[in-house]
Amino acid sequence: MSLRTKESDPISRWESIPPLLTTQHKSSQPLSLQLREGTKDAHRWVERLAFVRSFLRGVIDPEVGMNIVDLGLVYRVDIGATAVTIDMTMTSPACPMGDMMVDAVKAVLDALVPPGTRTEVNLVWSPPWDPSRMSETAKKHFSW
Repeated sequence: MSLRTKESDPISRWESIPPLLTTQHKSSQPLSLQLREGTKDAHRWVERLAFVRSFLRGVIDPEVGMNIVDLGLVYRVDIGATAVTIDMTMTSPACPMGDMMVDAVKAVLDALVPPGTRTEVNLVWSPPWDPSRMSETAKKHFSW
């Protein structure tokens, strides 16, 4: 039998961080953080983004064996009081694993957020993905 403590329970951890952030992936720049109007305690919303991103790193693109965050496939994360929205892309519009990866992101979010929180994952194609979006870790992995 496993006992879940407040520190180990994702929902309790989620609820302890205020819903005050949005991120946007523009052009070839990495995810940038933007304070929502009236946001205080910026360090706490950065913590919530890091929390979401750590779980999204568990979603692997099966064609290349790398997580979607380091591949640069996550373009936007918006965390509100009642909803979490992710905009993501694929390395190619012809990617046969697109639906599977979107479903995996939805499953991660649904397991992460408290009951009653709406989750939405949008597959977007603009701007098109290119290797410059990858993290340094991914670039080194692929020897780029």
